[in-house]
Amino acid sequence: MTEKMSFNLLIDGMHCSGCVRRVKKAIESVPGVRLDAVEVEVGRADIHAAANTSTTGGPEVTAPELEAAFIQAIEALGFKAQSA
Repeated sequence: MTEKMSFNLLIDGMHCSGCVRRVKKAIESVPGVRLDAVEVEVGRADIHAAANTSTTGGPEVTAPELEAAFIQAIEALGFKAQSA
């Protein structure tokens, strides 16, 4: 079963449209998820997604795992992210 999930993240350190594009691309690169909508603006990201089976063929990705993956992808760019 595929579960629809929503995440609202606060992102510190974004100051321009270039930052927004980089963050959106990082969110879109997270494996194991089908993104329905990603809204990124300076300081925040609203993500609507459905978890797919993991890329290793294992169980579906849970909401906490997926949120952690989004945060990790954003923080790899040098920004700070947390759940809103």
